[in-house]
Amino acid sequence: MAHRKCWSKTVGAVRGTRARVYEREPGGTLQMSVWIAGQGERRRSLGHNDRGRAVDEAKAIVTLRATSGDIAPEPSQVTLGELCEEYLAQASHTRAGCLISEAHRKSMAQSAVTLLRWFGHDCPAESLTETRVAAYARARRAGRVSRRAVRTRSVHGELSFLKSVLKWATRDTDGKPRITRNLLAGYGLERERDPRRPAIDDHVVDRLLAVAPDIHPLLPLLIVLTGSTGRRLSSVLGLMWEDIDLTRRTVTWRAELDKGRRTWVGPLPDRAAATLLDRLGTIGLHARGFLFPARRKPGKSVSRHLAADWLKKAYRTANVAKPVGSLWHCFRRKWATDRKNYPVVDVAAAGGWRDIRTLLTCYQQPDPDTMRAVVERRPIDQKLTHELTHLNHKQNGAA
Repeated sequence: MAHRKCWSKTVGAVRGTRARVYEREPGGTLQMSVWIAGQGERRRSLGHNDRGRAVDEAKAIVTLRATSGDIAPEPSQVTLGELCEEYLAQASHTRAGCLISEAHRKSMAQSAVTLLRWFGHDCPAESLTETRVAAYARARRAGRVSRRAVRTRSVHGELSFLKSVLKWATRDTDGKPRITRNLLAGYGLERERDPRRPAIDDHVVDRLLAVAPDIHPLLPLLIVLTGSTGRRLSSVLGLMWEDIDLTRRTVTWRAELDKGRRTWVGPLPDRAAATLLDRLGTIGLHARGFLFPARRKPGKSVSRHLAADWLKKAYRTANVAKPVGSLWHCFRRKWATDRKNYPVVDVAAAGGWRDIRTLLTCYQQPDPDTMRAVVERRPIDQKLTHELTHLNHKQNGAA
């Protein structure tokens, strides 16, 4: 039963064929009910929420009935739900040509669920217009889709998935594409204008390391490796002892650990090497398997969810405020920002960035000392400044 505040409009004669278009819920997908004298009522979903278009469709049906005496049969249309299911089952590579990981597939499935919650499983795929997608974006940010407001970045990810599905459906598959037109082919997705990209300070890292052994024996090693190598959490968690060469002081980042599915061989920081040697002294010099093995799942590494719980607990124990909008990734931003005075090509290679533009725009951030040097037009030893700032924090803490 429709809500009393839902919109509706009836078109047609009282004693002849008449059509009513209406909402089942405010702002939801429009429905159509057609009454034909002597035959009864027929109902169907219009697959959109454009009221003007719905009224025009109702008038067309009433006119067609009056002139031909019957309703023209509707051509079979591929629904959005069918396309999402087929895409998730068949797609194996990302747009960059990388194999889709299990975590990425789960993320895509969640995007599909959210999209279908708004548009409906039976929504015709070829009826998705830029106007409807823009309405979805506004509703999603306002919390009218999942009862939780989200930022533009979340909406961007979901609509990127939708565009990928429609683009995939227009390709020739078994001699015939699933859909013949993609109205979103030229639709530009809105990006976050004020993204949250916090970094972490040296004195905060020290306080986290101080309480880390009380949280879990592996947490100190995880903090040191993440902070000193600048790599993503998933890459660090997936490391095995065979990837570490303590003699040559190198580490192999296997392709399956890399977001771009590329193998990197980079230097192992001295601090990380010392921490690894301490760990070997605890578990034995002939260690094999993962550096961070899961306790209850042999042959698996610690999950990112468990690692996130460790760090959250460390923040609470150390009585330090967690950066808003970030957890482990703020270590990667700090690593990149601390190395702004080094050649960008070497920073990108050491940290695992294939795209230098991403490193410059999303990771390296301005800092007060460097901005002051720019304004005063004087050189600055950034590394020395960071060490002095770190020393001041330690002295203030001791006082």
